[in-house]
Amino acid sequence: MKALGITLHEPVEVRPRFDDDVQTILLDPSRTHAELGWKATTPLEEGIAASVDYYHTHGISELFTHLKSAKAS
Repeated sequence: MKALGITLHEPVEVRPRFDDDVQTILLDPSRTHAELGWKATTPLEEGIAASVDYYHTHGISELFTHLKSAKAS
């Protein structure tokens, strides 16, 4: 929430995964480094902040997901 400049006043709702949901989005870059010689140089926090800034700069205010919103339940 730091990159968005907001403070949450309630915990984030964690919903159960569906059968087609991925179990994790953590990636191991060691194969990329071994095979291509590429290594990330941007720290995660900096990359997230840059992404959020890009969205704001380019007027991107909506993102889409396959997840159902609470309103759709």
